[in-house]
Amino acid sequence: MPPARKRAPRATADTSSNTEATATEDDEEGEEEAPKAPRAPKVYTVKDAELANSLVGEDFDEISEGDEVTGEMLDSMRSNKAKWDSPEDGGIKHVFGMNSAIPLRNILNRWVAAQDEEGALSLDDVDGLYDAMIAGDGWITLAARCGDGVTATQVREALKDKVEAEHEVDITEGGRAYGKGDNWTWVTADQLNEAKAANGNGEDEEEGEESDEDTDASSDADDTEDDESTEEEAPAPRRRRRAPAA
Repeated sequence: MPPARKRAPRATADTSSNTEATATEDDEEGEEEAPKAPRAPKVYTVKDAELANSLVGEDFDEISEGDEVTGEMLDSMRSNKAKWDSPEDGGIKHVFGMNSAIPLRNILNRWVAAQDEEGALSLDDVDGLYDAMIAGDGWITLAARCGDGVTATQVREALKDKVEAEHEVDITEGGRAYGKGDNWTWVTADQLNEAKAANGNGEDEEEGEESDEDTDASSDADDTEDDESTEEEAPAPRRRRRAPAA
């Protein structure tokens, strides 16, 4: 009788590598879901105290070099007929050694809106936000009227569907609003950039305009990008000349 054959032991699946891969994937997913730390707001301080005190009203306390800008300080300067910019470096932005007055306008807009408790808005009240936007309020003002912590990006997201239904534009893709009421219109980011390139616009805004912080018509990052509504007409890109027929 032939001897019984010995069966080879069955190979067992090595699950250690799979387990490690799964653990690694879980770790990576956990890292992706980790919330980003909020960006700290920029702080602007007085660089020219003599100029600052010449611009504020008589009822404002004396300003010293290194004092942090406040909405009340800017409001006093504007009430005293001070301009944001001046060819002689005598404008408000020069008090803080800045190249642009846009961030200062945003601070003032937020402060003014916060003083008007009766004009408070809510992100849930889309119709109220829409009416205020059409009436001329810009993103910074609308956000301030919604309360502390509300950003311009949140306002745009809240208004996105409403504006798209009424005007067939997506305000979250960048661009700028012009005009008020029946004259309200939206200029896209591409149209803005083309018009600025054609017209050679400077870096600073015209007197009276309001803008979001770190404005960039091609982006829509948090608290960035889009200028506040104004009453001026929308810029039209220059027409390109066609080459003569051969």
